[in-house]
Amino acid sequence: MQTTRQVLEQLKGTRLTLCSNCNAQVRVTGFTDRSAPAQDGLIEIGLECPNCSHWYHAYFLDADLRDNRPEADSDRKARRDYQLRFQRFQKDTRKRLGMRKVNGKWLN
Repeated sequence: MQTTRQVLEQLKGTRLTLCSNCNAQVRVTGFTDRSAPAQDGLIEIGLECPNCSHWYHAYFLDADLRDNRPEADSDRKARRDYQLRFQRFQKDTRKRLGMRKVNGKWLN
């Protein structure tokens, strides 16, 4: 039998979350991407449940945002300009696709 300390050591560095679709506890390994529905060149980033394949939207990217992302050591103005462009792009894209946020989740 394992002690609580041993279990916590095994889980150290991993993130667990509860899928609201299948109620299974899943390990989050990282974000995945997929092409956005009915949009050419638009990439949707999010999480996918390995049990039920339910998709949880995080954000959108396009080629311009992906290729022109500033490095971590770039000057503050460049990072801030990118952040403003990124946020504006998210708002415009979600509005164009008819997405709305309900109880902290993005719905189509």
